[in-house]
Amino acid sequence: MAEHLLQQILNELKEIKSEQRSMKHDLDLVKSQLTENTNLTRAIFDRQEETDAKLEALTMDVHNLHVEVTDIKTRLAFNTYKITENELEIFKLKRQ
Repeated sequence: MAEHLLQQILNELKEIKSEQRSMKHDLDLVKSQLTENTNLTRAIFDRQEETDAKLEALTMDVHNLHVEVTDIKTRLAFNTYKITENELEIFKLKRQ
């Protein structure tokens, strides 16, 4: 009877060790995946910083272009005014 009980305990210990090995294997897989995910997250973060810098540069370029377009529009409006004024003077001179 004691021998049967001892055998039963040994069998249960073997099952526990087997489960422990399986859990250790699963934990190793989880650690590996966590490391991979961490590396991917860092790569994404670095890429996002690069993208943010490029976006900031593009924002500045657009701002500078906006300033230039506004200046061109102002000059164009002025030139249109001057042309109209000159055309009026030419018209007056032709009528005389």
